[in-house]
Amino acid sequence: MVKWPAAYRRPTRPYCVIARATVGAAAASTLWCGMSWAAPVVSPDFAHLPPIAARTTSQQTGEVLFTTRTWIEPFERNGEQLIAVRSLIFEPAGVTVEEHTLVRAEATVRALEQETRVHGANGETLAVNMKQFRADALPFAAASVPDDTYPPRATLLYLLGSLPLDGQGRGSFHVLGEAEVWRMEVSDDGRDEITVPAGRFACRRMRLRPDPESLHFPGFLRPFARYFIPEFRAWIALDAPHLAVRIEGPMGPPRERDVVVELIAVGADATGASPPSAAANSKR
Repeated sequence: MVKWPAAYRRPTRPYCVIARATVGAAAASTLWCGMSWAAPVVSPDFAHLPPIAARTTSQQTGEVLFTTRTWIEPFERNGEQLIAVRSLIFEPAGVTVEEHTLVRAEATVRALEQETRVHGANGETLAVNMKQFRADALPFAAASVPDDTYPPRATLLYLLGSLPLDGQGRGSFHVLGEAEVWRMEVSDDGRDEITVPAGRFACRRMRLRPDPESLHFPGFLRPFARYFIPEFRAWIALDAPHLAVRIEGPMGPPRERDVVVELIAVGADATGASPPSAAANSKR
């Protein structure tokens, strides 16, 4: 079903990839970040970005909702050298989600397209979805898709730490949903040292919130929108390559409003990350 890069292939056990952002509110489904000005993410050195594994848990119950596995591959198309961000999402019930995101990484990172495939426990493909990151990608929407638009989930675990901020520690970018594009605001909120399963990290703490105007609230509600739009927090490693170490906020399935995404492994250790166990979760 899934063809692993040779360096990370292990025939006897599956591996994991990202946290799905399917939330009840449209604002929460956008996922992450920015505030006064928008600019494409500054390109990290993709050739040296390590494989990562993460887990997503419910803040309410502690149940593991997903385990995740993400890695980078070079990709050539029509003679152009691109980057493929490949992800696998493993759910306890045996559902596997594959994400394949193509990006162009030069001075800045530009998302080009993303394909998502959902596979049942028996390996059967249940759904396929394709997104193009181009100005006319949403022909039925009022707005075009800006250059600084990215998919939610795994790709942002790599890119969020490279978002350019202004002198006040503020920035923004856009997130492409199913039928809309949202502007996400981010602001620097200080420094922390935190421990996650992948280790202890000195981090920059960031506050993340969708821009109310980009969510198309009625005009009379916009002055009050900030009081009920969900807010996220992210901890970004201060050391290169500035991975997102932990993210908290309402970005899980509909009945799991608040979730925590944490790195559980980085580099070679990430190839041994296990999918969540339905049996283990049933004992909680």
